[in-house]
Amino acid sequence: MDQKSTVLEGMGDVFALTGKHDDALGCYSELKAVSRPSSLGQVKLLWKLGAVHVSKGENEKATEILDDATAAYERMTKHAGGDGQSTPMRSEDPRAQELSATFGKIKFTRARVFKATGKYEEAKKEIEEGLKILEDKGNLKERAQAYNDLGNILFDQGDYEQAETMYRSGLNVRERIADKKGIAEAYNNLGIICCEQGEYEKAAEMMEMSIGLMNEIGFRIGIAGTYTNLGAIYHDQGRYQEAFDTHQTSLSISKEMENLPGEILSYANLGSVCIELGKHDEAIGYLGKCIELMHGMKIRIYEPQALVWLSRALLDLGRRMESREAALKALNLAEELKQRASLGFAKRMLGVIEADEFRTAAKEIADSKSTVPAEKHLMESLQIFADLKMGHETARTHLELANFYKLVGNNADFQDHLAHAKGMLEKLGALGDLRKIKEVESS
Repeated sequence: MDQKSTVLEGMGDVFALTGKHDDALGCYSELKAVSRPSSLGQVKLLWKLGAVHVSKGENEKATEILDDATAAYERMTKHAGGDGQSTPMRSEDPRAQELSATFGKIKFTRARVFKATGKYEEAKKEIEEGLKILEDKGNLKERAQAYNDLGNILFDQGDYEQAETMYRSGLNVRERIADKKGIAEAYNNLGIICCEQGEYEKAAEMMEMSIGLMNEIGFRIGIAGTYTNLGAIYHDQGRYQEAFDTHQTSLSISKEMENLPGEILSYANLGSVCIELGKHDEAIGYLGKCIELMHGMKIRIYEPQALVWLSRALLDLGRRMESREAALKALNLAEELKQRASLGFAKRMLGVIEADEFRTAAKEIADSKSTVPAEKHLMESLQIFADLKMGHETARTHLELANFYKLVGNNADFQDHLAHAKGMLEKLGALGDLRKIKEVESS
């Protein structure tokens, strides 16, 4: 590669690192146009182009390019023998090791596409195969990213303990090679684990450390993602206006960087916060935009949670049939994607809807049998969150069960679940939910 090409590829790498995706695509595309077909350089450029399209959320385009990269790799690893048959590239070929390592990276990038579309088992398989290829070949940065990506899959599936193990494995490698972007990403993900388990001070500390490192290297997309997670912490603490403002900051950065996956998350979270602020029409607007973008990009993994929040907003506006429809869609999709936490949210929402139906039912159908579905869904939700050690969501489900038992006149169970919810929420310092406890106690 001549000096001009080396400089151009280096510029593309910097643009990709800092989230300037279109600039990175420009550099890599220019190089690809002059690269020799079925060469190591072309395989590497195709991988880099695919990776940038994944980061932009353009999964179909990424898949097309990664297929081309795989085909070019396969052509390079074979040559026509004297008998006309294809035989593997010789192991002593100096290109073989670098080519093999690039193929491992292609597999990691494919895994990110599978993960975005909810194909978790396929994603895991690609990561595991990629790690085997890169074993003993160095590439510590890519291997650390693979550990992180595997942690993200496990997190989505509700296996927080194993997710944390993967995040820490990646962090250990990243610290060894002083990968600031990777270290910041690891802090961010560990902070999310802390947030899910109600350790908000520790979570906020991790997020601030992450933002500090990202500011050092100018990683704007990462900063947007971390603001999204900070907003989630403020939300759980009942600091709803701060949460809204923080999600707006994240959305602004994502729009600036043309980062559609980041926009999707911001719209979803803004919708959720608007529900707490009593701005239900705005919530439906944000959540509708979120779901529209997801459908356009064929991203499925965030849809169950967005549908649950949409269901909540619709129910609060008295649009119960639409609310039930959204909750059932969330339930079915969570089951299909095997997202345990999302399944818990969907079941809880269905329980809330069914309790509301009982509350307004005509006297002739408001008998004990009609309360069974609500109780069943709420208890199943409680079990899921307890199993996942999601303290805040467990407490919230206790509160919904308390509301339900108060509705049906079961004072003993009402008091029991209310006490559980209050004790857990006081320990978490969740001021917004504690205000809801006081409302229940005083009503």
